[in-house]
Amino acid sequence: MSRGPPPWSLSPTRRTRRSCPTPSLGHMYGLTHAEGQLATLLLQGLSVKDAAVHLHRNLHTTRTQLKQIFQKTGTRRQAEFIKLLLSHPALLAREAPRSKRP
Repeated sequence: MSRGPPPWSLSPTRRTRRSCPTPSLGHMYGLTHAEGQLATLLLQGLSVKDAAVHLHRNLHTTRTQLKQIFQKTGTRRQAEFIKLLLSHPALLAREAPRSKRP
């Protein structure tokens, strides 16, 4: 029995949750839900313009949110921000390869 998408999903059917899609990042850096959605899409490799289209937001709004993310995370460039995200322990734990048991 499927319960639907997880609460952090970017699915348009689930828009009531207001926390960051990646809760540990939201808590650690104080990101809003909208900033967390943008961070998640950038981490997946989308450009700022593509993320704006995906989120149905104005490009100017998305760039403003990215500037807020930079301020909150102490980064200055998108590549620096992505590097910070990729070094985050919660993301490393999710991406760690699972060992095969004999």
